[in-house]
Formats: sequence, C-alpha cells, structure tokens
Amino acid sequence: MIYLFTEIGSIVLFTGFFAFFSYEQRIKKRIILNKTREEFDRKIEKIVYLYHHIDLLEFLRDTVQLFFERLLHTIVHSALMIVRFFERHLTHIMRILPEKFAFYKMPSVKSSTPSKSPFVQSITDYKRQLRDKQEPPKQIL
Repeated sequence: MIYLFTEIGSIVLFTGFFAFFSYEQRIKKRIILNKTREEFDRKIEKIVYLYHHIDLLEFLRDTVQLFFERLLHTIVHSALMIVRFFERHLTHIMRILPEKFAFYKMPSVKSSTPSKSPFVQSITDYKRQLRDKQEPPKQIL
C-alpha cells in the first residue's frame, strides 16, 4: 500500500511541476525564487557558451603542460638548492683543511729528470736561478 501512495504522490508532484512550468511560460514571468533562478540561468548560459567556444582538448593539453613545467621547475630548483648546500660546505672544508693540516705539507721536490728540450731546460734553469737569488733579473740588451 505504501508503494501505491509513493507512486501516486510522485506522479501528482511531476504533473504539478509541469502545470506550474507551463503556467509560468504562458504568463512569461517567474513566480517562485525569481533571483535564484535567474542567477542559475546566467550560470548555465555561461557554461553553455564556454562549452561551445572553448577547445577543451587544447585547454586540457595546455593545463597539463603548464602543470608539468611548474613541477619540473620545482624539482630543478630543489636540486640546485641541494647542490649549493653541498658546494657551500665543501668550500668551507677546503678553506679549513690547508690551515688545519699545514704541518703535513711536504717540501717541494725538484724533478730529477731533465727535459729533453734545450729551450725548456734553459728556461727551467733560469727560473731556478731567479728563485735562488731572489733578486730582480739583470736587463738583457
């Protein structure tokens, strides 16, 4: 019995809706919720306009491309910040190490094998003499 009442009630409500709608169409005026229904109609018109005038596939492709560009930018920026972090610390370490371990420096060792080229040998000897004398060289004219 309850099902019969629900079926009859839904049919009556549906018929009443169409009667009310046809009455509003005849008098060309809305009776209930004028402003709300007008706002809803404007929103629907905008949606229909956008649907007809926007290439959705191009919009979707552009949006996905923009998303991945932003994502890659963020990843690269993060990687750069990590590299700079390590660079800063390694630079600091390289500045401290020579000062800390200065007593481990080995004396400079002169190469025991002379160069085969006489020109290179003469330049090397001249530089060695300058280093030993620690005087300015004589002018050669």
